[in-house]
Amino acid sequence: MDATVTKAPTISGPPWILAGLFGMGGFVGYLDRVNLSVVATPVATDLHLSNSQLGFVLSAFLWTYAIAQIPAGLLIDRLGSRLPIIISAVIWAATSFMSATIGSVSALCLARLLLGVSEAPIYPALWRALAQRFEPAYRGRATSCLDIGSKLSFVFGVPILAGVLNYSGWRACFVVTAALSLMYAALFAWIYPRDRPTEAERKALSRLSASLRAMIPTRPILGISIGFAAYTFIFYLLSTWMPRLIELQLGIGSAHASLYTGIPWLVAVVGEILIAGILIDRLVARGFDPIRVRQVVLCVCLLCSLALIGAANTHSTLPLLICLAISATGLATSAPTAVALIGFVTTGRDLGAVGASVNLIANLSGAFAPIMAGLLLDRSGSFEGVAFGAAAVVVVGIVGYAFVLPGLFTRRTHI
Repeated sequence: MDATVTKAPTISGPPWILAGLFGMGGFVGYLDRVNLSVVATPVATDLHLSNSQLGFVLSAFLWTYAIAQIPAGLLIDRLGSRLPIIISAVIWAATSFMSATIGSVSALCLARLLLGVSEAPIYPALWRALAQRFEPAYRGRATSCLDIGSKLSFVFGVPILAGVLNYSGWRACFVVTAALSLMYAALFAWIYPRDRPTEAERKALSRLSASLRAMIPTRPILGISIGFAAYTFIFYLLSTWMPRLIELQLGIGSAHASLYTGIPWLVAVVGEILIAGILIDRLVARGFDPIRVRQVVLCVCLLCSLALIGAANTHSTLPLLICLAISATGLATSAPTAVALIGFVTTGRDLGAVGASVNLIANLSGAFAPIMAGLLLDRSGSFEGVAFGAAAVVVVGIVGYAFVLPGLFTRRTHI
């Protein structure tokens, strides 16, 4: 892989306005993704959906989101980060407005499929911008800012949508997320500097075959992809089904359950700041290997995510929220830690393509999580089987981070 570094301006001292802008993108983007999980029960009632059918609808976004990663990555490396993100956010808004008007399950699935296509560029584009504009000493905190935005969508966004649901119905929730998407598109266009590739970079990227070759995973990228796929599976399991899990385990209504959803993610945000944002950067600053430190953290975090098993086996509020908080903290810390690894194991003008390939593998995995949960829930009537299925996925993810990615238990000759 070409190691020529794109000469984008790096940030040597932290004017964190760009990191905040990235985090806001995570907030708005994820709120568009999870709005359906907030209104899942009333939508399922209105459209007469079983848990299995609801699982397929919840996963619809992820199928097109994963498949569209390849063209999105190619587009980002040619156009930069700014224009793809602005266009994507406008289309998110359109799909949310469409969701607010649907009257059938087929129309809802179509809206979710379109949302997946439109959101495909967001994270490869933001990862590219972050890796190019932040030096390694600041990258852990900057990446955490990006990921914290997505988690804050659960802390603040989901309870707000729960209130909208309670007072105005589920269709109004989609109108709210549409308006926020349009506002973000305008803000990003105003703040983020133009970043089109130089003429030399465009010539280097002119061959489609070269960009496609960049998407073929090297061993380090394959290791990250396997681990990130496990994280994504568990994350979408929680993000799509957590309100429903709380609702069924505690026997409460949808709006009440959605309010509880914010508590585990609030704890997760604090843990992510302390571990992924501060601890890792300090360890690296003291001379610890930046890749090995992240490998250890990622393996521990995936193990923590298995507190989901405890949540599936309790009907008491406090133990349920504690287990969900531990699981969510493990997941929240995993995301920026793994994303930062991409910038360490590959450099150069194909960061968008490489990030897209990792996201493709991860989200194909994540697409099965809502479906598996719905099928097992219909069969058993509980989340216990779902939690143990998640445990098997975690084992595979740890193998990816610890053994396929060189450096922890295997020799790292070069990356």
